[in-house]
Parts: sequence; structure tokens; C-alpha cells
Amino acid sequence: MIKPKTFRKKTKSILVVGDICDRLSFIKFKRKRNVFIRRNINFKTVSYSTILKGNLPGIKSDKIIIMLFFPLDYWNNEIENKFIKGRVYGDRKCIEMFYDYLDRIREVIDNKYGNKELSYVNTFSAVKVDRDKELTKKIIRKAGLPVPRSYSTRSYRDITGLLDRGKKLYLKVNFGANGKGITKLEKGKWLTNFIYRSGSIISRKGDYGWRFKDITGNSGFLKKLLKKDLVIEEAINPYIIDEKKFDIRYYVVYGRVRHIIIRSAPYDNVVTNITQGGSKEKKGFIKMMPERLINRAEKYAEKTARALNLNLAGIDVMFSKRGIPCVIEAQSFPEFPASRHNLSGKLAGEIIKKQV
Repeated sequence: MIKPKTFRKKTKSILVVGDICDRLSFIKFKRKRNVFIRRNINFKTVSYSTILKGNLPGIKSDKIIIMLFFPLDYWNNEIENKFIKGRVYGDRKCIEMFYDYLDRIREVIDNKYGNKELSYVNTFSAVKVDRDKELTKKIIRKAGLPVPRSYSTRSYRDITGLLDRGKKLYLKVNFGANGKGITKLEKGKWLTNFIYRSGSIISRKGDYGWRFKDITGNSGFLKKLLKKDLVIEEAINPYIIDEKKFDIRYYVVYGRVRHIIIRSAPYDNVVTNITQGGSKEKKGFIKMMPERLINRAEKYAEKTARALNLNLAGIDVMFSKRGIPCVIEAQSFPEFPASRHNLSGKLAGEIIKKQV
């Protein structure tokens, strides 16, 4: 008699990779371990430095879901605190170091769990893309979504010519974040949150307090800046509410917007980033805007996350004066906001739903 084949149900684990200094996302997500344990999914955590020492946890499960958080300890200590000295924040060498670090992490994980079925919430290749602003914009534009107009010129004469024709421009370091390394130019008013001293462009330390200073007409600064890795964008003429400009960060989890944060700043401010003095508004702030435009912006955010192959993303959308939404930024490592909406819990639930 031939015995029927028996099929063993695959077991699963989730491996959460992050640093204990990341209290705004990694630590919050760690607190959701019981959500997974109740669904018979083993929950393991490991730091990036531990991975490089080869001390990954032993996991018997057939399938491992891997959740990557930002390698904050490496970025802060090895790039911003050490390497950035004497260099401009957000330059190509910084990001090459970051990419190399991620490649080494991935190699250790692959070697350790090569016989397992690995599934990433956000893959290594996807989290690399969003660190490159110009590449991100190209992908979003190719998906048919509106982004600010870019200029490829690096000519001082071309830039000042654009200003003479009434254009307002943002010069952003291509590999920056948190509203750092930004210069805004318009005729008769140039502002930057870099320091320019003795003919050198100097980066500030940390994420907060990158104050903007007037460098109007300083041709030496602009000529040096134009040699750096930049994205040059035409400024959006923003929709104004209560004499404030604003943008909306959409938190997209597995294809759906699950939470929003509205960030505002006085009309004359260069950026709305909360790290640089922006404010968080309640949802009622945008209640007078047509619902169809809010719905369109939400759809743009969801399509952007799909185009970038991100299952967790923070997508920033700004509205023009006429109310037309435009995608201005994408983050694969968005911080979990402090709110009653429990974004980390929703993420845990969606991971389980997609993987079980």
C-alpha cells in the first residue's frame, strides 16, 4: 500500500534589523512583537553592527520576513560625524559608503540564511533608490506622476539667467534628507542652510537647526555649489492656507495610505520639514480644500510607492496654487509618527496578512 504524501506546513519568522538609537521607528516596531507571536510567527531582532560581526540569530523557520530600518548608528557615526568633515553633506562619496555598507549587510544575511526563503518588506535595491533624489524623480515621472521640473544645467550663467526670467529654484544635494543641504534662489534673494566661510561650503552637524542665511549675489558660493551633486528644481507656487504653505506626508503600507501628516511653515520659509522648524497641523487644516484634490493626492502617493517597489513608504505631496498635487519626495525609512493611529501596529498587521 502506497502511503499518501504528507505536506509540512512552512514555519515563518520575522527578522527586524535596526539600531537601538532609532527610537522613532525601530524601537516602536519592536514593541509589536506579540502581534507576530500570537500568529505563530517567530520574532527576532538584530542590530546592523551585530550582523557585520557574523552574529545573526539562528532561525529554524523555512521562511524569513526581513524588515529593514535605517542604519542610524552607522550613518551618524561613520558618515555624518567622521567622513563629512571637510566635505559637503549629501555628496556622492557619502552615498557610495552607504551603499557599500548595505551591500555588506545583505551579503552576510544571504550567506547565513541562503537555504531559507527570504521575503523583504522593502528590499535592499528599493531602499537604495530613494536615497538618490534624481533617480527617484525619473522613476516617478516615468510612472506618469507629476514631479517638480528639473534643470540639468550646472552653468552659473544659465542659473542666473533663469532667475532673471522670474524662475524660483531649489538646489538640493542629491543624496540628502530632513531638509538639509538646500539652497533656494530667486531674483534678489538667495538663501542656503549651508555655511559658507573663507571660500568653503561647510555642512552643519546633526538633523536639526540647519538655519537658512542670506547669501544673495554670492557668486563664489553658487559656483562652488554647482560643482556638487545636486538636484535643481523649479519651485512650486504653493497653495496657501492661513498664510502658510504646506505639504502632506502619506504613509503608504502595502499599497494603501494608512496615515497622513500635514506639515506647514510660514509662506516665506524655505522648507516645511519639522526638523527645520516646520509645524504639524491637524487634519482640519485642509478641510476647505476640494475633496477630489485630496483624493487625487492620495492616489498619487499610492502609485508612487508602487513605482518605487516600496511596501512601506513616506510620500510627500505639495499642492500648487491651483490645487494640483505634485510628488516632491519619497522615503523608504519614514519615522513612525506619534499618534493614536498606531502606524507600527498597522504595518505589523499588513505584514502578517501578506505573508501568512
